[in-house]
Amino acid sequence: MLIEKELRADGLSVDAVLHYADARGAASRRNITVRRIFIEDGDLHFDAYCHLRRAPRTFVGRNVIDLVAPETGEILSALEFAAQALRVSRQQLGEMVTARRAKRPRTSEIDIKWDGHGYIDGWEFGVPDCFKLALDIELTTYVETVKLADGRSQKNYRQEWTRGAPPLLQFSAGDIFYAPPEVRRILWGDALKIVRRCVQISEAKPDAMDEYDPTVTLPGEVTFLLLEYKGGEIVREGFRTLSQKAFYDYLRTGDV
Repeated sequence: MLIEKELRADGLSVDAVLHYADARGAASRRNITVRRIFIEDGDLHFDAYCHLRRAPRTFVGRNVIDLVAPETGEILSALEFAAQALRVSRQQLGEMVTARRAKRPRTSEIDIKWDGHGYIDGWEFGVPDCFKLALDIELTTYVETVKLADGRSQKNYRQEWTRGAPPLLQFSAGDIFYAPPEVRRILWGDALKIVRRCVQISEAKPDAMDEYDPTVTLPGEVTFLLLEYKGGEIVREGFRTLSQKAFYDYLRTGDV
């Protein structure tokens, strides 16, 4: 059950295969049963029974590389897994996490524009506006208190789109992007005539904020399958690993 006021879910019993990086960056896989999910210090936390250690442990979302649901084999980010377990949307949960994140500079000066089809304008790969959260773009509410003529105070609310400065990027396993962007808007038979490249993310670790300095980014990374097309046929394929920022730049320019 999701207790929204305290942002936690108790009484869970959700099995998963956890791919996790410890404080030294060493990655491991282990079978866990998630008992509780909560948000603390601006991040997801998973209280779980670790079958490897035969003991309870708490895993922090920023160190989760991915989770696999045994029944379906689906590879999920920490945010996606928690959203499914809590039966809320990824965007809704992401906004709940972000709202409780330690204060970090945000700016309304966003160097991203969207075209008439809802894709980032001018990028090599098609990135639709549903990836705003992955780009650390959110609708921020500001409260301004003004004094009225009679001496009373009044709170005025306004909203505007803002972005982290610097942004914390969180591209996730399962994300797919095509170049050129038009590929997503037409039938695949027609798309094969123009598609140049496709990237499919297999593993991802999101950027994180340094707990001592909110302006410092702890870089995450993205491992993806790159497919290159010519004349509708795959002519080259292979896996690559980039930082979240380098992957962002690759989607933007097509260059590494």
